[in-house]
Amino acid sequence: MGSRQAGPPGAALAQLLGPFPARDFMARHWEKKPLHVKRPLPAWAARLVSVHDVDVILATGRTAANDVSLVKTEGGKSVQTDVPRAPDGAPNIAAIGQAYADGYTVVLNSLHRRWPAMTALRAGLSDDLGHAINMNLYLTPAGAQGFQAHMDGHEVFVLQLDGPKRWEVYKPNYRLPLESRLADGALGKAVLSPELEPGDLLYIPRGFIHRAHTTDASSLHLTIGVQSWRWVDVLHRAVDALAEQDPALRATVPSAATNASLARQVRKLLGRMATAGDIDAAAIATYRKELAKQSVAVPGGRFAAIDRLGKVDGGTVVRRRPGIQCSLSRNGQTSVLQFGDRSLDLPTSLASTLEFIAGHRSFCADSLPGRLSGDAKLKLVRRLLRDGFLVLDDDKDPGAS
Repeated sequence: MGSRQAGPPGAALAQLLGPFPARDFMARHWEKKPLHVKRPLPAWAARLVSVHDVDVILATGRTAANDVSLVKTEGGKSVQTDVPRAPDGAPNIAAIGQAYADGYTVVLNSLHRRWPAMTALRAGLSDDLGHAINMNLYLTPAGAQGFQAHMDGHEVFVLQLDGPKRWEVYKPNYRLPLESRLADGALGKAVLSPELEPGDLLYIPRGFIHRAHTTDASSLHLTIGVQSWRWVDVLHRAVDALAEQDPALRATVPSAATNASLARQVRKLLGRMATAGDIDAAAIATYRKELAKQSVAVPGGRFAAIDRLGKVDGGTVVRRRPGIQCSLSRNGQTSVLQFGDRSLDLPTSLASTLEFIAGHRSFCADSLPGRLSGDAKLKLVRRLLRDGFLVLDDDKDPGAS
């Protein structure tokens, strides 16, 4: 059987933006200007989560210090209050309900890690955009505002799920910030001020100041935050890679150095970095490895696949588990395939086999190149099924939406 080469499928981003074309979005709006997509609530979005589900999530989801937060804006300033908790650490739903009645927005953080309906969407968007995705759910009572005007250090999609909410988006006074911050000074005239209805989508680029409030009805919306890698992040890895090789970067800065001597040394070290031939490759390899480590796979089917390992043969089609990103690097005489918190090491003589696995979304053991015997190829595929990197192609549950 054949194989299908990897490539950005774009299905999740197209679904999120539809009917606005994803290609036009990336060319005209990504990191540039806001976008409001007006539409009815799509069926796939209606299945994600509802107001009814909020107390179910609070009662049955994982317990963590930051799993839920309570916030409201009074007098133009955001006020957060401690989340009441039971002795076992679980959120106190009755107390949270009272806070909601008192005007607090209930924020369920990182919902993709504890609500199965979110996992496939998060995985697909992460694959399409090439960055980590975080999903928070906001339930705001009528006549209330959660956070005060602020800018985010990441790209934001707002998917309205229930009720209306009025948004105001203003031009940034600092383009592409590296971290979130409160608005400073006069906001000026809003560049976009939509009232989102269920199904509407709002994209807010990094740095654009925004705030939102409800009027006479409550609101439920999902915020999809794109935790992008920036060029400065890659350059930081380049400096770290050079410091591993060059002791000059590891030397102590002289306490009595003048500004002029410091400037000369900085320029000198930057020059060494520019001429270090393999630093760019090392930085990119580190970036790819960290991206693979932070990827979150769509759960489901792993134990069923283990039960079926004995029936997997050379012609059985397998595919990469949705949400998994991988990187391929070399460590001495070993080629390393990194995926999530797992890795697979093979001799560099078999690098072509790992390159094929990393570069294809679906394949079978018989289609693997390299010097491995048929039995060894089958053993490799079975191990990757057991480790959760692969799923059987006829298992349609992982990634289903």
